[in-house]
Amino acid sequence: ERLADYLLRLYKTQQSTHLCLPLNRAQLATQLGFRGETLSLLMGEWRRQGYITCRANHVTLCDLEHLRRLAAQAQHPF
Repeated sequence: ERLADYLLRLYKTQQSTHLCLPLNRAQLATQLGFRGETLSLLMGEWRRQGYITCRANHVTLCDLEHLRRLAAQAQHPF
């Protein structure tokens, strides 16, 4: 999953599970190849499942292991 990979790269750079997104949501969606609505739906689903919390341009990673599994799928799609 591209979003998980992106968030984990920020986690490594910022060295914190409390991330400040350097892009607004529209820019982030474009960078990841999503429509804005798709990104919003995905982040909303992840919030409901407890993987992340969001407030404005801040994201807290709540389940690193699950996000790592998703990111691994993005790197090895087959």
